[in-house]
Amino acid sequence: MKTSLVILASVLLIAGIIGVAYAAAPGNVDVGASVTVNAYKDVTVTPCASPLSFGSLNPGTDNNPVTPGCVNGDIIVVNNPSSNGAVAVSIKGTDFAGTPSGTIAVGQVGWDKDDTPTTTTAMTTTLASVEAALAAGNDVDMYFFLDVPNAATAASYSSIFTVNTA
Repeated sequence: MKTSLVILASVLLIAGIIGVAYAAAPGNVDVGASVTVNAYKDVTVTPCASPLSFGSLNPGTDNNPVTPGCVNGDIIVVNNPSSNGAVAVSIKGTDFAGTPSGTIAVGQVGWDKDDTPTTTTAMTTTLASVEAALAAGNDVDMYFFLDVPNAATAASYSSIFTVNTA
């Protein structure tokens, strides 16, 4: 009897192994696959000169463009075609500090997207939107104009313009 049970167990074990191997061999087996695509932004910010210069100006002059005048914008922001989404473009600046002394408020600078000094937006020290959603493969050109106050002291002035893309 004991021998019969061992033989029966062996036959069932062999039949099970063969059955499992036989069941997996024919037909299709579906295997799931997945991928996560990351947000990718490829943005180029190009000034036409560095630093941007308004030249040598007299007090009380308005709408002075960056010199030499740039053909396609004083600063050009390109959301390259390899990006997979739009970017928001914004800008801010610091007050102009004079050497040896003096200050010109950054609000004396106006920026515009179409090179028109009469329709500029005053620059601020906090980020201001230039383009809410610049699509991939597109660009935005920014032009700058400086109003020199009558009370500006004779000095060389410098500021930092910050272009943010998010």
